[in-house]
Amino acid sequence: MAVLLLGCAASAAPADDYVGGKFDARALAMLHEMVEALPLRTTLLHDIAPAYAVGKHEGLTWEEAVAEADRRFGKRQPERCAFLRKYLAAGAPESRLAELQWKPWGPRFSSGEGTFISLAWGPNFKDPDEGEVEARIDTQVADQRIIRRLTLALARVKFKDVVYSMTFDAEDHLVHVSREDKPVENGMCLDVTQSVWELDGTIIFSASVRGPRGPREMIDITPAFAIKGRRVLPPLSGLK
Repeated sequence: MAVLLLGCAASAAPADDYVGGKFDARALAMLHEMVEALPLRTTLLHDIAPAYAVGKHEGLTWEEAVAEADRRFGKRQPERCAFLRKYLAAGAPESRLAELQWKPWGPRFSSGEGTFISLAWGPNFKDPDEGEVEARIDTQVADQRIIRRLTLALARVKFKDVVYSMTFDAEDHLVHVSREDKPVENGMCLDVTQSVWELDGTIIFSASVRGPRGPREMIDITPAFAIKGRRVLPPLSGLK
């Protein structure tokens, strides 16, 4: 099965009387460490994963960019996709995504504006049911046109001896990063996230506690590293 996000190992189910707040101190410490190591907007792709940070040659048309990719990279990945994605702005035909030569990944789902689609790549990724995904391109299309610039998500990036998942915008700035802790209790995993809200540029901090079965805790955190609120949700349908 293709894997993109870090997952919790199966273990004993958490107690049905789970009470939120057990892991607040650990969540805040992890988040603070992540913000210090990987500040959003100023962390650049070439400092994290140079193979994906292929520069754009200004002034090339799409046809010229494809010819340049053919000459420099041929079918070699991820460089081919990393180079060509820089030339796919909003308004470009959806058909141009095929030149990236990455495979469709996950379901296509629609919103009021258009359809979200993802393309994925990995050294041994063959189709959605075989191989591990190393990276993913996300965008949105409508009326056979791209309506949102392509973002690049990296599934497992080791940085300063810690494994993160990261997303970079079309200009190669870090806009989302998450880190998962090893199981903290009864198979439950703690995950902390910082991301840039696309609509207004606000930076959002959050954490979650979840397991293979049982309740899930969602924690909202302020920019001052204080707990803003929490929700303890019931088990997902069919998992209890």
